[in-house]
Amino acid sequence: GTYNPSKFQTSDSACNPCPQGQYCAQSGLTTYEGACAEGFYCTGSALIDRPYNSSYGGGEGPAGYYCVSGSSEATPCDDGSYTSTAGSSSCLPCPESNYCVNHAATPTTCPLGYYCPEGTGSDYIPCTKGTFSNRSIADQDDCFSCTAGMYCPNAGMTAPESACRAG
Repeated sequence: GTYNPSKFQTSDSACNPCPQGQYCAQSGLTTYEGACAEGFYCTGSALIDRPYNSSYGGGEGPAGYYCVSGSSEATPCDDGSYTSTAGSSSCLPCPESNYCVNHAATPTTCPLGYYCPEGTGSDYIPCTKGTFSNRSIADQDDCFSCTAGMYCPNAGMTAPESACRAG
C-alpha cells in the first residue's frame, strides 16, 4: 500500500506508505484510496479496506473492541459496554443484571447482594441496609426487604444476618 502525489520521481523509494487508517489497493496511486472499513483497522501501508490480518496491513477488531471507519487500531469497549463479535463498529451497553469491565467480550452476572442497571461497569450498587438479594438483579426495587423477625444490618447482603433476639 503506497502512493505518490509528486511528479518526476525516479524510484519507488519516492512512494509514500499509505497512512494509518487508510488503504492503498492499486498501483500508480497519487493519493490513498480511502478509509479503512468499519470493524477493521489499518496500521499503515494497508492493501485493502478490510485487512483480515497483519499481512494486509491491519486486522479485524476483536471481540471486546470496536473500529470506526478510518481506525488505525482497535479501540477497547469502555467499562459498562461490550461487544461479543469481532469486526464491530461500536459497543453495546451492558445489559441489566450484568456488569462489563476490561473491554468485555461477554457480560458478567451481577454479584449477589448488588444490583446492576443497564450500562453498569465496575460500579455495581449494593442493596441498601435493611434489604438483601440472593439473585442477579437490575434495580434497588428488586432487592428483598429483610424478612420479618430477621435483621439486615449491612449493605450488599445476600441473606438476612440473623433472627431478632427474644425479649
